[in-house]
Amino acid sequence: MVVDDNQGKDGRRTKMVKLLTKTKDVSKEDYDRFVEMVKEKGIPPENIVDAMEADDCPGNIDEMTGIWYNTYVAATNKEKTQVGGPLLAYLRHIIVSQDGNSVSFDFYIKVDGQCHQILLTGKRTAEGHFQVDYSGDNSFYFTNISDKTVSVVVFNKDEAGNRTKLVEIFSRDGEVPKEDYEAFVDVVKENDIPVENIVNAMDSDDCPGNIN
Repeated sequence: MVVDDNQGKDGRRTKMVKLLTKTKDVSKEDYDRFVEMVKEKGIPPENIVDAMEADDCPGNIDEMTGIWYNTYVAATNKEKTQVGGPLLAYLRHIIVSQDGNSVSFDFYIKVDGQCHQILLTGKRTAEGHFQVDYSGDNSFYFTNISDKTVSVVVFNKDEAGNRTKLVEIFSRDGEVPKEDYEAFVDVVKENDIPVENIVNAMDSDDCPGNIN
C-alpha cells in the first residue's frame, strides 16, 4: 500500500492511497485494509477507482513477451554505455511471467570485443518496480509501452556504490517510430540525463542474433 501527499504548482494538496498487488487479484482482507486506510486519510470511499477496469492502455507488460532489440540508451554516466561498458546491452528476448511478477532478459554484452550472452530475471517489488542484480543492484520500471517499442528506466548502484540512471528504448524490429523516439527523449530529459548522452546501440551490435 502506498500513500501519497502531493502539492501541485498551484499550492493545492492531493492525498492518494494506492493498493499495489503482485497479481491482478486482491483478497478481501487486503481490500478491507485498503478501505480503512482511505478513510483514515479523510478520503471518501466513493472516490475509490478500480485502476484495472480503467486500464485499456497498451502499457501492460503482459503482452511484452517476445523478440526485442535495444535501440537507443542514455545514462548519467556515459562511460557505462560506451562499447564494452557494462550497461550497453544488446537485447534479444524478453519473457514476462504469467503472473507479471518477473521479467527475464536474454541479451549480450561485449567484453574485450567479444560478445557474451547474459540471462537475467528481474523480480517485482512491493513498490511495483522490478529488481535485479547485474553490475550491482538495479531497480527498473517500464514506460511508454506500445505495439512497437517500450522504454525502461533503470537505477543502477554498482559494487563501488556509484549510482547511474539509465533510460533505454527497445523495439520489436530495430526501428523506432518518430513519435516513440520523441517520447523516449522526453523520459531522458525527465531523468536529468543530457540528450547528448544518447547512444545508438544498434551501431555497435554485431553479436549473435543482430539484425544489422
